[in-house]
Amino acid sequence: MKPVEFIILLACCLGAYFIGSIPVGYIVARIAGIEDIRNHGSGNIGATNVARTLGVRYFLPVFLLDFAKAYGTMALAACVSMSPIVLYATAAAYLVGNSYSLFLHGTGGKGVAASAGILAYLEPYLLIPLFATWGLMYSQTHIAGIASVGAAIVAPFCAFMLGMPLHSVAFVAVMSSWIIWRHAENIKNYLALS
Repeated sequence: MKPVEFIILLACCLGAYFIGSIPVGYIVARIAGIEDIRNHGSGNIGATNVARTLGVRYFLPVFLLDFAKAYGTMALAACVSMSPIVLYATAAAYLVGNSYSLFLHGTGGKGVAASAGILAYLEPYLLIPLFATWGLMYSQTHIAGIASVGAAIVAPFCAFMLGMPLHSVAFVAVMSSWIIWRHAENIKNYLALS
């Protein structure tokens, strides 16, 4: 890798981590009167916990803001470089920032809205079966976290069936693994209740 390419890669990753670290759910909840959303519900800063604490009307704004922030970050990175290495590294750095926020002392979200925003830029058609899977799983379990895990599990298979390049399928699998890992507690609790 040439020095200029390395500098571009590093700049995109640092920028993505910083933007990903901006805690949308935390900020929205604070504006709505909750000093620290992490002290309520599941302790997460994502749309589901914000909605659980403040009401369902907060779900869509928080989700869409997180989604748009991730999409916009990928679009900015693409303006600098269309290299798959740069784009995938940017996406990975964004997810790390989202889950381990610079502004929340290493805490953060679980990456669902962030992953959706990333995929909306990189592989938009993949969102159709994933949202359908999420909706089906949620209708059966009424647990957003488990529905997200279900969508994450089928994501690499859907990517493969849609004929995406193997490097894209591999990246989707990495993102899916990240979401499943971040929902480990949800999975454990669900299995305990089953």
